[in-house]
Amino acid sequence: MNHGTDTIPVIYRIWVTGNREVIALFPTLPGGNKPSEMSSYMHFGQHGAAERDAVYRVTRPASVTEAADLARELAGIGYQLEPVKRITWRHDQARMAALLN
Repeated sequence: MNHGTDTIPVIYRIWVTGNREVIALFPTLPGGNKPSEMSSYMHFGQHGAAERDAVYRVTRPASVTEAADLARELAGIGYQLEPVKRITWRHDQARMAALLN
């Protein structure tokens, strides 16, 4: 997947139960038709939609070490990522604009 030279904000979170897999959330990329859904990626399952509040309730922020393998995988498929700590209103605006286009 080639996203050109634009960097994409990414937030890495880790599930607090189960297999404790890291999920990458792309707060500027729509994940479906709902405004609260954003695109996400995990090792298993790969691309999918993620509803922000639902994911945040059952995950915690991933450390740099915990996110490293997933970050390498995403870079390997062409993502140019900018890790961020939280979703901002600008991310929401960009996702809404992309959803309307």
